[in-house]
Amino acid sequence: MEKVFKEMYVKLYNLGVYLRNRWHDQRHFKKLQKNLQRRLKRSDKRLCDNYAKKVFGHKKYASSLYTYTLINGEFKEGWVPVRFFFDVVIPNTSMAHAKLGGFKTLSSMMFRSEAFPNLLYFMGGNFYDIDYNPIPLSQVEDKLFSENKRVVYKQNSSGSGQGVRVYDREHFSLQEIISEGVLQRYVEQHDFFNAFSSSGVATIRIFTVSEINEEGEALISVRGSYLRLPRENDTHVISTSAVKVPIDKKSGVLGDWGCLPSWIKIDKHPDSNVTFSGLKIPMWKECIEKVRTLHRKASYLGSIGWDVIVSKTNEVEVMEMNSVCPDIAVIEALQGPCFSDLHWEKYANTRRV
Repeated sequence: MEKVFKEMYVKLYNLGVYLRNRWHDQRHFKKLQKNLQRRLKRSDKRLCDNYAKKVFGHKKYASSLYTYTLINGEFKEGWVPVRFFFDVVIPNTSMAHAKLGGFKTLSSMMFRSEAFPNLLYFMGGNFYDIDYNPIPLSQVEDKLFSENKRVVYKQNSSGSGQGVRVYDREHFSLQEIISEGVLQRYVEQHDFFNAFSSSGVATIRIFTVSEINEEGEALISVRGSYLRLPRENDTHVISTSAVKVPIDKKSGVLGDWGCLPSWIKIDKHPDSNVTFSGLKIPMWKECIEKVRTLHRKASYLGSIGWDVIVSKTNEVEVMEMNSVCPDIAVIEALQGPCFSDLHWEKYANTRRV
């Protein structure tokens, strides 16, 4: 009897999750159609539905395909739905280790690199340096501001620009650091990015994938990239307001157009009016090599979304990495299909936790 009740509970729980996700997806897509002022063709909807069922095993994965198709004006085989990526791909390619990416306090330990501008960690109510030596409260401010005018505080598991605060010495208070996280140097970005917006630091999102070949070598490939630009008066990139511009992964050249959070296409930054087309990211090859080198040190993570920036002194700084939920929506919509050669659909009938 206990087994029957347990099975019933699991079925009801899964049904609840399915209905909630379906409501969310429908609401999101209605809003998208309103923003873009066009509707998905019935023939394209059928293509998405059939592809989701045939390739990924369920129609529930069609919602991302609707989005990609509406944005691009046509359906493309090879696209990977966001929900399939989160529900199925990550559990099979990174397994439980993906959760490590939510702990910004572990980056020094995981990657053994000075590429991150980390200064201190706050864990278990105490401060630690990047070698995990405890720091007395009386020394914290000096450790942070003796060589830095500003620092950035990021909470563990923060994302989309939430849980991030910028402090100078005058406004810093130990009492405000209550959640575990990392305190980083505020990076003075390259003038290339200041031309778009000087109020906040931009970030370059680079998506890498790890594959282990038969010889046991980690093959790290870049699958897509885009520039995230803050809006006027934002101190950092916030997903609900940031402008996203695709970057050619080979050349580092910006695309002809980017998009607002509403997915409305634009060809220049709405505040500075700087045009995107043809501009090249400085130190692009170094950016790519930096994240590929770091991913090799954690090749057990199947996919990582990296946020990097180039400083005024031409240094490539890695602001953070994300393996918990490295969103593929933007690169699939703007540059995809990006993963078709990996054949992730092979995991359609498996699900690990």
